[in-house]
This record gives sequence, C-alpha cells and structure tokens, in this order.
Amino acid sequence: MKNKRKGQATLELSVAIICLILLFVATVKIFLWLNKTMVTRQGDYERGVTGRVQASNSNATEPVQVNETQYQPLDLGL
Repeated sequence: MKNKRKGQATLELSVAIICLILLFVATVKIFLWLNKTMVTRQGDYERGVTGRVQASNSNATEPVQVNETQYQPLDLGL
C-alpha cells in the first residue's frame, strides 16, 4: 500500500512541475510579445503613423485611432 502512495505523489509532482514550466513559458512569451508590440507602437507614435493629435490642439474632436491590424498577433505556440 505504501508504494502506491509514493507512486501517486511522484505522478502528481511531475504533473505540477510540467504545469509550472508551461505557465512560465507562456508568461515569457506574453512578456516578449508585449515588449515587441510596445516598441512597434512607440515607433509608430513618434513617426506620427497612428494619427496622434498634437498637445497644443485643444479643438480636436476626434479621438486618436490606432490601427492594430499591422501588429503581430499573440501566438503562444503551445
């Protein structure tokens, strides 16, 4: 009876470690995607591609529109 419990504990530990590794990999991929997207958006903002409104223009009635179709979608690849 004792060997069955030891085997079950080993199996549960293995599953838990695999889940933690997958969670870590997904977190890193999300971080890298966010970082790349923010860099791309900042570059577009500085070049004026996103249609930013100058701060001195207080008569602007339309909100700033950002076209995100050109950005890379999130792909976790799991």
